[in-house]
Amino acid sequence: MITAQQLAEIDPRTKTADPACVGALNDAFHEFGITSKQDVAAVLGMILGESGGFHVFLENMNYSDPARIAAIFHRKFPGGAQEAVPYVHNPQKLAARVYELEGGNGPESSGDGWTYRGHGAGQVTYKNTLLQCLKDTGIKTLDELAQPVGAMRSAVWFFCKVGAKGKPTFEAVFKLFQPSMVGLDLHKPFYTKAMTLL
Repeated sequence: MITAQQLAEIDPRTKTADPACVGALNDAFHEFGITSKQDVAAVLGMILGESGGFHVFLENMNYSDPARIAAIFHRKFPGGAQEAVPYVHNPQKLAARVYELEGGNGPESSGDGWTYRGHGAGQVTYKNTLLQCLKDTGIKTLDELAQPVGAMRSAVWFFCKVGAKGKPTFEAVFKLFQPSMVGLDLHKPFYTKAMTLL
């Protein structure tokens, strides 16, 4: 069991998060058999970074820096930052571009990129993956993934689904979620702190 106090030491932003997140997270750990210190710390490293300390359970895609867009979504912006300029502060357009024809999503015009953008504490993305999450967990709607229980269950489900459970290093875990390794510096401090506190 992880406590609210431990979470606050790992990421002070959790102090102002919905208090239900702590219980929901512990329940999800139990449900999916996350028991080792390494796995708990790795889950925390991923979800604290992705959710802004349990404050963001739905990806808003609102980026202010075209270089950041091009770095994160480099496959969709081979031309670099200049190509990404029209997508700055245009979240629906960006989601349509970067998530088109991926993971069961339709083309840009389908709206799937926005509908199936990141959900939950782990930002589970794409139509096929999100619908599989609902099926496997029994969660009824995507909207529930923006609430503490659904947010935590979907994140821990996905952690297990991608094969992260039991990985020996955080880098090995992170690579499963982000093959380019962009953003490791944002997530790893939470993992490192968790490993010292748990």
